[in-house]
Amino acid sequence: MTRRRERAKAQNTMNKQLQAVPQVEAPTARQAAGTREKDEAFMQLGKFFYSLASLTYAGAVLTTLLDFKVDKTMTLLFATWATVALAILGHTFARRSNS
Repeated sequence: MTRRRERAKAQNTMNKQLQAVPQVEAPTARQAAGTREKDEAFMQLGKFFYSLASLTYAGAVLTTLLDFKVDKTMTLLFATWATVALAILGHTFARRSNS
């Protein structure tokens, strides 16, 4: 008899919890379209920053290969820092588009 009471009590508690959950309205078609456009914009912005990061590093490597009168070590360090910063920014925008 106690098992039946425990089961009934657990079922009653679960029913109360389900009734306490607030109901969320589904987004309208217009809101869903706006979300898709925003996600696409963030994805394109993320791709742009990834491309900018790779072009920045490629430009720094070309600068060190050519015969310019610049400190090659500082150029590579700055380019590496800029590449990492731009890649992180691109990753942030790309990740934001998926969430």
